[in-house]
Amino acid sequence: MKKLANRPAETPISGRRVYLRLLSYTRQYWSWFIFSVFGFALYALTQWGWAEAMKTIVDIVEQQNFDRRLDVVGLILILFFMRGIGHFIGSYGISKVARQVVYDLRQQFFKHVLRLPMTYFRNQSNSELLTKMTFHVEQVGAASSEAVKIILQEGITVIVLMVYLLWSNWKLSLLFFIATPIIGWVIRVASLRLRRLSQGIQSSLTDVNHVVAESLRGIEVVKNYSGFEYEIHRFTKANDNNNHQTMKMAITTAISTPVVQLLIGAQLALLLGLALTPSFFGETTTGEFLAYLTAAALLTKPVRQLTQVNTFLQRGIAGASSIFEIFDTPIETTGEYRTDKIAGKIEFKNIEFHYKSRPEISAIHNVSIHIPAGSMVAFVGKTGSGKSTLLDLLLRFYDPTAGEIVLDDRSIAEYDLENLRSHMMLVNQHVVLFDRSVRDNIAFGLSNVNFEDIQAAARAACAEEFILKLPNQWDTRLGENGAQLSGGQRQRLAIARALLRKTPVVLFDEATSALDSSAEQTIQQSLQTLHGKSTMIMVAHRLATIQNADCIFVMDQGECVERGTHTELMALHGVYAELWQASRSEEKNKG
Repeated sequence: MKKLANRPAETPISGRRVYLRLLSYTRQYWSWFIFSVFGFALYALTQWGWAEAMKTIVDIVEQQNFDRRLDVVGLILILFFMRGIGHFIGSYGISKVARQVVYDLRQQFFKHVLRLPMTYFRNQSNSELLTKMTFHVEQVGAASSEAVKIILQEGITVIVLMVYLLWSNWKLSLLFFIATPIIGWVIRVASLRLRRLSQGIQSSLTDVNHVVAESLRGIEVVKNYSGFEYEIHRFTKANDNNNHQTMKMAITTAISTPVVQLLIGAQLALLLGLALTPSFFGETTTGEFLAYLTAAALLTKPVRQLTQVNTFLQRGIAGASSIFEIFDTPIETTGEYRTDKIAGKIEFKNIEFHYKSRPEISAIHNVSIHIPAGSMVAFVGKTGSGKSTLLDLLLRFYDPTAGEIVLDDRSIAEYDLENLRSHMMLVNQHVVLFDRSVRDNIAFGLSNVNFEDIQAAARAACAEEFILKLPNQWDTRLGENGAQLSGGQRQRLAIARALLRKTPVVLFDEATSALDSSAEQTIQQSLQTLHGKSTMIMVAHRLATIQNADCIFVMDQGECVERGTHTELMALHGVYAELWQASRSEEKNKG
């Protein structure tokens, strides 16, 4: 289980930089921020008013001047009204800013993640990304709303009351503030620990989400292999760790708050002792003395609130650090060349490729292949020979370590990525469908598509027959990743989606592996209609499906060891001939 407890602590400067970067997202909402500050300032001024109200009440009692009682009543009503209005304006304004920041962060997060290279997703779990986009962003929201709200409302209140105290008796007030550096030191120590604990909570919650997502995704395996107790143990371990980290934060908060309150109490006790000394107040009236003590007492609540804001603030900084880590991850590199039409001529020139996680192993070694426009070619070979990797390189899911891939006499690195991929369509055995209607899944990524074209594509992929038997036919929602369909039905929809786009390059990677022989033959006949119109590259395990290809490239351990037509390769009695015999034997055994 991942833990962050042993990570080196971030410096306060790092935390400030993160928070300043977070605050930069509020710039475009400065008018709402100013609106909020005005409200909190109005709220804070009422604290000054309460001290003056106490002074007025005592003066009335001492002077027996009860004709001024209506002044006090009016003052109290005005103070309550100003307090309510100020709190509403401040709270609403800062909430508006905070929710807009959360909205902007989520928008940027989602857009950025979609443009990250495939290598990133190989090393990052989806549950971790989801945790960052939901939980971590909400932590940032709390830092932007609750934390900033407390800092502004209580911070302005502290300033107002401190000014009042200094104005009333500056010598006594300076002594009152003597413990401020000590309070600041306590807050700093607590801040560092709270930030570390927040990172630990984030990591532990990611573990919880990962276990849940993995268990639910593989629920059939869990049930079939009696993995209930094992998964419960994994979840309990992750949940215990999350609970332990959360309680450590609760303890830190619970200790730091009363320590600060004790220091504030000591200040008040010192203040009261000194205030009762005649040399400090001299000719001060009882009303002025009580007003001073009232202002000092009112100061304790906002100071206490400011110490508790640390919890929100450090959680927000930890959450923002996690999000900015994603933002700082470089996205896919793209070229600038765009074109509306390509012929489909493809060349692999001396391609080398190593996965970063396994640099010592060459996934592709010195591969040079020429594919004429409009031809139908096939890659065959044993599992792990590099067939699918070549398709990934062509789509620029990965970039070759050495060599160059050329499309229509131009390096694919020069193409705008979106434009490059718009000319290609990949269908593989790992079908991805969305929780939308059948119609929307087939037409995914396209706008203003004629329903007749959708029907024609489904018909060509042998999908229309089962679609018409669904409860709502073309408008039937398929559930998560097409959970309502069989493997073969899902594959047919993926093929229909590819055929509808009519791209000049079509890539099929074991695209018919889940189909029966009859459906496969029908689809093969449909694909033949694309011959000469689109460049088709097929990766196949069942070699009978590609024996009519213009050229077959035989891959073995990352190298292209043979090439030619089916007849030419069979005459060589080499790797392809062995694969053919093994494929025929497998088909006979199934029969």
